[in-house]
Amino acid sequence: VDRLSFLSESMIKISRLESGLIHLKSEELNLSETVLKAIKDVYSKAAKNGNEIVFKEENKVVISHDRGWTAEAVFNLLDYAVKYSPKGGRVYVTVRKLGLFAEVEVKDEGDKIPECEQPKIFSRFYRGSNSREKEGIGIGLYLAREIAIKQGGYINLKSSDKGNSFSLFLFQGE
Repeated sequence: VDRLSFLSESMIKISRLESGLIHLKSEELNLSETVLKAIKDVYSKAAKNGNEIVFKEENKVVISHDRGWTAEAVFNLLDYAVKYSPKGGRVYVTVRKLGLFAEVEVKDEGDKIPECEQPKIFSRFYRGSNSREKEGIGIGLYLAREIAIKQGGYINLKSSDKGNSFSLFLFQGE
């Protein structure tokens, strides 16, 4: 029942976002507070897996963004990191200013995403070869990317033998 409920809620979010029924309401808000909301929402899953979430605010970033939808995007990145991190592993979350953009980086200690799968990872319903044993339906990263794009941003992936790093970039202007 929980899985079915999660699936239907996710599909409704995607369809509303894609069809333009939802208009993001951007406000000048502290980005760290938005990220901490997402961390709070994933915390119990991380604790259950024995993962520690390490949060770092390099700069105070006040930026125009939609708190609810941005927290949803960060939650999806965190959910991925927790899901694919080894038991007892750490997930690092960093907020920083980078020129014209603000960055929220979510870094895990999981297995490297194979290079041939990296271009597909943000596709709707895509599940990589390492995901067969994990719960999910392949829409979290897709939804995170769509939310970033709707706010004039983007998501970047760096993958190595030391883990995966997803960065959500939001335009903050001059």
